[in-house]
Amino acid sequence: MYGKLGMVAWDADFDYRLNTLAGDISTSDGVDGSDPFYGIGAEYEINQVVLRAEYERYDLSDSGEDLEIDLVSAGLGYRF
Repeated sequence: MYGKLGMVAWDADFDYRLNTLAGDISTSDGVDGSDPFYGIGAEYEINQVVLRAEYERYDLSDSGEDLEIDLVSAGLGYRF
């Protein structure tokens, strides 16, 4: 079993388009930042086959808006 703790740098670009009777409206915007992430995981090895499961949470925030991203992953590996 293990834990993870770190920082993630992110960059998001947005394109907005709206079709109206008066014409098309479009605009673009972008935000970026760096925020913490953390997680836990477990690894189990049978002979040389490795089974792994992880949970990670990314706590992103910008201009007073908060976004939480949860990631669950599983892996299978072979050590030689």
